[in-house]
Amino acid sequence: MELNELRQMWNRQTTAEPAPLSEQSVARIVARKSDSEVTRLRRNAWWEVGSIMYVIIALPFGIDYFDNQFIKGYLLTFELLSVAFLYYYYRKFKLLRRMDHVDKDVRGHLQTLITGLRGLLAIYLRLSLWVTIAALIATTSYQAFRLTLKYDGGKLVWGIGSMMVIMFLAGAILYWLMIKFTKWYLHKLYGQHLDRLEGYLHELQAE
Repeated sequence: MELNELRQMWNRQTTAEPAPLSEQSVARIVARKSDSEVTRLRRNAWWEVGSIMYVIIALPFGIDYFDNQFIKGYLLTFELLSVAFLYYYYRKFKLLRRMDHVDKDVRGHLQTLITGLRGLLAIYLRLSLWVTIAALIATTSYQAFRLTLKYDGGKLVWGIGSMMVIMFLAGAILYWLMIKFTKWYLHKLYGQHLDRLEGYLHELQAE
């Protein structure tokens, strides 16, 4: 009799469904999971800041080294853009700090973080493409100016026309490569972690 009772108790324990987690428990679990992803996002952002600070420090030496005014102007413009980009990283860190010490409204904080960072990444992509286009236009204009110093008449028209065709083809390839590389780069540093955070957000929304 005791053996049968033990068997019945064992069967009840093995077939019993686990108790569902409360919304607060799920939120705490998701918050812990999110912490690791936010840490990776913050680490990658600091890596980018370190890289851009190196560029900001190194570029003045390049500006001083070259005598060509076009190259000087190009490097100076890149220097100013690099300094301006520090504000972009300030905005990024400000968003990431929202996930520090999150005790309540984990869903709201995650949603704000994901939406904000996705928006910043879209801005980064657009700026990268605009800078690429601007650099191509500036380089083409400079090469055309150099041709006006060497040729005139038909030779000048032919030289500028040939140069513009070459620059257009090279620019189209460079633009395509820039899109592919920037999207891969952003996904590697941020996108894959944001995808995981969105998965955690769906876990919360399912509750």
